[in-house]
Amino acid sequence: MGFLKFNVDGACSQDGKCGVGGVLRDANGSKLMEFSLSIGFGSALLAEILAIKLAVERFVNSPWVNRSRLIVESDSKIAVDWVLNPSLSSLLFSKLVQDIIYFFTDGRWAIRHIRRVQNVHADTLAKAGIE
Repeated sequence: MGFLKFNVDGACSQDGKCGVGGVLRDANGSKLMEFSLSIGFGSALLAEILAIKLAVERFVNSPWVNRSRLIVESDSKIAVDWVLNPSLSSLLFSKLVQDIIYFFTDGRWAIRHIRRVQNVHADTLAKAGIE
């Protein structure tokens, strides 16, 4: 209770087109919001990092920001590790990682790695964003 959970994912096609998706749910599993967007061309890791960033930005601009704490869940271990320990991140992604960390400074946020099978809805949204 008191937490909302944003499952996020990024996906890319073989030709390099990428999409991101995410779904925000309450403690009862009810869907509060979702997104599915194309991010153009890039890498799977870029898509995963951008999915986290977009989810956090959407939460910050939501009516729930002052009433709930946020857990972000991603099936990208690398992306989660980079947010938890920015010194591990590639220079190419360091600005994006820093942008995400900015939102996590007040202790009302958490990020964790989950298995891909736990992230099916976000994966479907990310793949839909490719089109």
